[in-house]
Amino acid sequence: MIHRDLALRFGGPFLAIALAACATAGQSLDLNRDNDIDRPPPTSEHGQAMKQDDDHVQDTPTPEPLFDARSFPTFDGRTGDPVHWETLVRIASEADVVLLGEMHGHTRALAAMAALFEDVAARRPGTVALSMEFFERDQQANLDDYLLGVTDEARFKSATRRTEKNYPAGHRAMVETARETGRPVIAANVPRRYARLARTEGYDRLKALTPEQQRLFVVPEKLSEGPYWERFLARMTEVLAHTPSADTGQSSPPDGSAEEAKSPEGASAPAGSAGAHGESNTSRSDHAVARSEQDGDAAGPGVAGGENGSEKEPGAKGEATPNPEESEEQGPPALSEEMVRSFFRAQNLWDATMADSVAAAFARGYRPVFHVVGQFHIDFDGGLPSRIRELAPGAKIVTISYVDRCSTELDGEDKERADVIVYVGEPEENPGE
Repeated sequence: MIHRDLALRFGGPFLAIALAACATAGQSLDLNRDNDIDRPPPTSEHGQAMKQDDDHVQDTPTPEPLFDARSFPTFDGRTGDPVHWETLVRIASEADVVLLGEMHGHTRALAAMAALFEDVAARRPGTVALSMEFFERDQQANLDDYLLGVTDEARFKSATRRTEKNYPAGHRAMVETARETGRPVIAANVPRRYARLARTEGYDRLKALTPEQQRLFVVPEKLSEGPYWERFLARMTEVLAHTPSADTGQSSPPDGSAEEAKSPEGASAPAGSAGAHGESNTSRSDHAVARSEQDGDAAGPGVAGGENGSEKEPGAKGEATPNPEESEEQGPPALSEEMVRSFFRAQNLWDATMADSVAAAFARGYRPVFHVVGQFHIDFDGGLPSRIRELAPGAKIVTISYVDRCSTELDGEDKERADVIVYVGEPEENPGE
């Protein structure tokens, strides 16, 4: 929780500057930093100098000028007090775990996250760690190879199937900050093929896999209940009604955009939010429904049927899924709570696996552990924070949610969405176009 004594009040001038950053282009933040900047040689977390090969080619194009990432309107999510950038950096630096709730593909939100991680890394150079939903556990070696100079960026992006769509400039900037400062990047999420299996066949199928396979995911003992499930049910009912085929992952959300990187949650409580992951509230589908562009596996958010997920859940094998042709001729497919629960199984598998990854990093002594994830997972004390608290009860967790609106004060609908609310304005363009 961010207490009143930590929030700095700046009044009208501060808010005017912040609102301008939210609404109009300003100071450029180069998220694709070139290597000609004078920096000390990067080192690994163990202190050894990283290999700096001539063939370490930075092939990412020069970015367009961005907004001042450190000047967006920011408020305490409970009291509504304005929070100045330096206060936000201090709060994050003093936390054990920082959960950053993003909207997938929102350039300014990702720029703000990258700037915060960069500034906290400067304050906590020997202990900070980066954890990301957007890399899966079976990609950890590929990440480590790149961070320690074994491979160059081109090979790293090829091995992890990174594209401009699923590896936006903001994500790259955070990885580059970690690489340059010798800090670890944790591939925190479950491979989508197992999330898909949880959705289509249930948790028993996962428990029957080999120990080596089970190392890549954590099956939750039970499903999250209460408001998290209720919000998920409401959002997924809306999203699935506009999805031609849940099995192919070729989703067609209300706005017509397609989820590409694996956007886990952009869904926030109010209608009009993103899906069950982290899409922009106004322009993106839920990460949970269509994260398939990288490898063709549809992992939509999952749900478990039984109390402990061990019995045969509704909507496992043989579950009917929307048919594209029938949808065109007969209108939206009939949706059942059982179908949505099948997606909630996968959602809970994601939450449990990511929580385990974050808690393990915390147990190894990393402070703070920065975890970047779709905002639905963390908003309104979603499934992820509660699972981290269970695994690391003594950890001080700070949640920061990035909202795609401009505001000079904390909107009522955002109260208690997270410890800190950052208003970054609407996306510059529709990522699905």
